[in-house]
Amino acid sequence: MEDRREAVFQLSHEMLHVLVTDGQTKTTNNLEEGVATHFSVLMTEDYALDRAYAERIIPNTAYAHPHKLIQELLAIEPDAIVRLRKVQPNLGLVTADDFDKAGLHSVPAALIQELIKLIDYSHPSQPTQ
Repeated sequence: MEDRREAVFQLSHEMLHVLVTDGQTKTTNNLEEGVATHFSVLMTEDYALDRAYAERIIPNTAYAHPHKLIQELLAIEPDAIVRLRKVQPNLGLVTADDFDKAGLHSVPAALIQELIKLIDYSHPSQPTQ
């Protein structure tokens, strides 16, 4: 690893995956990857004291699109992740119905559909809808 910033970013990202899955699910959706990336940014800011580092590396990764989706979701419903996890603790298994069950009615259907899609790791900078 390059330095402490990279270590904090990577470890916090992977730790989030461990915390929000059941250990059995082998696929990841944009929701889970976006939350992991968002968490990495926050941890890099708090523990490596360099949020700019995290924000600088994300655009060149497959995490750019999921991260943007999470930013859009949290701008609409700041507590969306907490509410979704009460309905479905495994973020990789969240469905459109789970958004409804969580009372997240203000989230646009198009955003929900993008969030629950499986992430495409072969496209480092996926366009947003």
